[in-house]
Amino acid sequence: MRVFKIQLLPYTHFVSKYKLLPLLLSKSRQFCNFHHAVDNIRRDEFSNRSEFIELLLQGNKVKVHETWLRHHCKCGDCFSLENNERKVVPTSNWLSAKIQSVDRNGPEMSLELQWSDGHISKFQQDTLLSCIPCEIDTGKSDNIPLSPSPIIDYQQFITTNDPLRNSVTYQDFMKNDTVLRKLLVDIVNTGFGVVVGVNGLEETRLAHNRISHPVRTFYGDGVTVLVPDAAYQDTAYSFASLPLHTDTSYFIEPMGLQSFAILERRGGTGGLNCFSDGFLTSKNLFDESPELYDILTKTQLPFQYLEEGRFDYQSIAPTLLIHPVTGQIQQIRYNPRHITNVSWIPRNRIQLFYEAFIRFTQLLEENKFWIQLEPGTLLWMDNWRILHGRSAFTGHRSVASAYFPTSDWRSKARSVGIQCS
Repeated sequence: MRVFKIQLLPYTHFVSKYKLLPLLLSKSRQFCNFHHAVDNIRRDEFSNRSEFIELLLQGNKVKVHETWLRHHCKCGDCFSLENNERKVVPTSNWLSAKIQSVDRNGPEMSLELQWSDGHISKFQQDTLLSCIPCEIDTGKSDNIPLSPSPIIDYQQFITTNDPLRNSVTYQDFMKNDTVLRKLLVDIVNTGFGVVVGVNGLEETRLAHNRISHPVRTFYGDGVTVLVPDAAYQDTAYSFASLPLHTDTSYFIEPMGLQSFAILERRGGTGGLNCFSDGFLTSKNLFDESPELYDILTKTQLPFQYLEEGRFDYQSIAPTLLIHPVTGQIQQIRYNPRHITNVSWIPRNRIQLFYEAFIRFTQLLEENKFWIQLEPGTLLWMDNWRILHGRSAFTGHRSVASAYFPTSDWRSKARSVGIQCS
C-alpha cells in the first residue's frame, strides 16, 4: 500500500493569487498533509445514502464525498481553463461512480483519481485545498423544517412550449399601448414575449425602449451583438452548444429580462434555441420530492465569471429563491458552468444536495423544447424563470441581445395595470 504526502500552502496564498472567495476556504485547513491509500481506499457509510473517502489531514480523519470530488474535477473534459468554466452538467452517473485508485504524477504532486466508469480526475494542490468539505454536521435533514409548497398564482402562471404563437407585430407594438400591455401580460404569465416583423438592429433598439432602457453590462452598452468571435471567455461567443442555464448567475442580482433577435444568418446548420420553464420544473420537483425541493432552496452555491486581469464577478445564492413574504418562487439561478468550488455544504447533506441538483437538471431536460428563431423575430424571456440554451452551429450567425433589470420591466408592467410580485 502506497501513501502520498502533500504539503499545501496557506489558504491566504490562494485567496491572493487566485482571487477565490474567502468564504470558500474558511473551513479549510491552513496547512495540510494529504495521505491517501492507493490500493485500499477506505469508504464510510456516513448515512444510508452517502459515501465518503477518508483522508488524513495532519493526523485528523476527514471524510470527503466522492460525488463532490467528481463535481470539482478539473480535467480537460470537465473544465475549460481557457474560459474558466465547467464543460459538463450534473448527471446521475456522478452518484454511482466510485474511485478505484489514486496516484500521484509530476513534480507538483498532482493527484490522479481513477473512477469506476473509466473517467480520470486530476487535481492540483490549490484545487485540493478548495475541495476540502465542511466538517460541520447540521443534524439530520428531517429535523430541519422543509420549505413550503411552491405558491404559484395560477391566474398568472401559464406554461408554453410555443411562445411564437402569441406574437404581436412590430407596428402594432410600437403604436398601440394595448398591444404593449398584452406583451407584458404574456411575459408575466408565460415568461415569454414575442414581436415579429422587426427589421434590423435599429428597430430592435426602438422595440426595447418601449419596455425599458437596456442596462449596460461588461458585455456592452445596452444592446449587444453576439457573433462567434471569442470577444469574451464565454462559450456564448463561440460555435459550441450551450446547455440550459440562466444568464448572469454570477451577478449579485441577475438580470431579469433578456431579449434575443436574430439579425442575420448565412449558410451553415444548427443554432436552434432551447428553453425550459424553471417555475414549472420547481413544482414538478416538489410534487415528486419535497425534500429535494427544499434543499435547493437552502443550499447556497457560489458562482463566478473570471477573466484574469479583466473581470471577476462573484455571487452566492440558492438554486431556488423563495419570496420571503409570499412564499412564491421568485427566481431560478442555474448555471452549472459557472459554479465554483463549493466548500460549505455540511457533510451529512452533500448526497441529498447532489441528488436534488441532478434530479432538477433531469426535469429541466424533460420540460425542454426547441424553436428556430428567424431574422425579424424579437423574443423576450424572464431570465428569473426561463432557462435557455442552443445547439452548436456552423456558418454566420449574429444575434442582438439585451438585459433589463427585474425592477425596471416589472415597474413598466405595473404602470399599465398588471399585477406582479
